[in-house]
Amino acid sequence: MLDKQISNFDLYRDTSRYHFDPNRVEQPGEWFYVVGRFNNVWQSDLDRVRSHLRPMTWATIKNNLGRDGTNTLLPAQELDIVRGGGDPNMTLVDINDQLDDYAGFQKIAQFFGLEQTKLRFHTQHTGQVFNYHIDGLSSWCVNKNSAWPDIPKDRLIRFIVMLDDWQPGQFYIYGNCMYDRWKAGEIHWFDWQNIPHATANASHHARHTLQISGVRTELTDRLLSSTMYREFTI
Repeated sequence: MLDKQISNFDLYRDTSRYHFDPNRVEQPGEWFYVVGRFNNVWQSDLDRVRSHLRPMTWATIKNNLGRDGTNTLLPAQELDIVRGGGDPNMTLVDINDQLDDYAGFQKIAQFFGLEQTKLRFHTQHTGQVFNYHIDGLSSWCVNKNSAWPDIPKDRLIRFIVMLDDWQPGQFYIYGNCMYDRWKAGEIHWFDWQNIPHATANASHHARHTLQISGVRTELTDRLLSSTMYREFTI
């Protein structure tokens, strides 16, 4: 019966431009892009935020909520885990999305020049897995309070800032390409509409990241116009 249902991955696969060929290995710069690296302005925020986290499951991801406050996609999201024999209630990451009074994180977010910015801090502890999926960024599409009710999807962007050095056993995968060996402060973004991705932590260290999402501006476009890896001081 389960296999006759439509899962979240099934749904977004139908609209994705990704090739879904497991034998084809892409490289950084095709579906995800490493921009450069920040100098450390976040350590005091990192020390504080780690004691103010909540577990996030598919049922508790706030930006999946529709206009009426419910998540109609939840059965499909959990089905992707159930099909693999996993626990649909498993913790994907621990998060804090109330970051207004974290000066270092806010300074990083302002650097990208986004409008309608949303920040989320992720800690992925040993044993936690965020299963393979394609983003929907549905909160921008259905948010009735949005100042941009009809944002073109290609103007939405999501940056990830790695807040500590990579440790063996920490995994990011975009399509078939493994992203690893990052240094603290490294920045990347990805083609969220199309590229399936997942994260996992089998290391002996918690992995910390800052996720910055929003609407691109001319300032953002100028930042992305260079393909050079750069060091940024903010």
